Amino acid sequence: SEEIIEHPNEFAEKSKEIARRLFKVMKEGSRTKSISVGDLMICLCKEKPESEYCLALLKMDPKDSFVDSVININGKKFIKIEKKANVIPTGVLQKFAYIYPCEKETGEKKKGENYGLKVLDFQQRRVGEFSPIASFFSTFLGCKILMNPQQLTLAAIQIFSQIMEKMRSKLGDIQTDNFLDELFKALQQGFFDAVVLVDKSIPKKEDAKTILEAIKKKLPTLVFKPEMPKGMMLTSKTVFFGECGLKVEINSDCVGSDNVLNYEWNQDKTECIVTIKTSYWEEKVHLKKEKQSQK
Repeated sequence: SEEIIEHPNEFAEKSKEIARRLFKVMKEGSRTKSISVGDLMICLCKEKPESEYCLALLKMDPKDSFVDSVININGKKFIKIEKKANVIPTGVLQKFAYIYPCEKETGEKKKGENYGLKVLDFQQRRVGEFSPIASFFSTFLGCKILMNPQQLTLAAIQIFSQIMEKMRSKLGDIQTDNFLDELFKALQQGFFDAVVLVDKSIPKKEDAKTILEAIKKKLPTLVFKPEMPKGMMLTSKTVFFGECGLKVEINSDCVGSDNVLNYEWNQDKTECIVTIKTSYWEEKVHLKKEKQSQK
């Protein structure tokens, strides 16, 4: 790729070489058989006439809005990609690699690091799920997984919830549920900082460190401006625990006098009276196996 940038007159032959290498990798690689086919476009481009060349490699999935046509110019064959008239493009840019001289950003070339690389990869996965290729980008290539504010907000909810459920047996129900409650409150503010949230909500430094280390591996950034998707609201929950496995979870704004749930202690605080107002009540019995201690 560097040879194309440094010797643009050899663009045609060098671009064919890149295409042959990529085709070979896709055809013979054991882990690349699932990669969908598409059109490869290799371009030399400049931001300004006096700028150095940059190299762009694009994998397109044109579908039905573009057509390939072979034309002959001076005895040489050229493949031309043309957009159909009055047809809205339905495909997406699947893969994009951008190779550029380092002085483009730093103002000077570094020994052994003459070129930089930016990669765009379209991943059709649920928020919070990172594929092996995304892991390859972040670890091997040192790239960042980009998300918009809504995706970051949903990812934070999913990733934090998964981690806290794994920590539930160690932290206990009360601390775990209280943390998730604080998470939802924090994501409804104008600014979110995962480190501040964990330090504030997890008393033990060892537990806080474990949670943050797990979050850093999965969440692209720990600081961002949260944004809820349209139609989605976070509900703050209050969880009550009592004797014999008693557990009541309810929306926080439904607790208090003249609300769905109200509670008050007697004078010596030996007994708590809980009142629940509801037009619907269902009794369910669940059998739970208890481990017997061996004598």
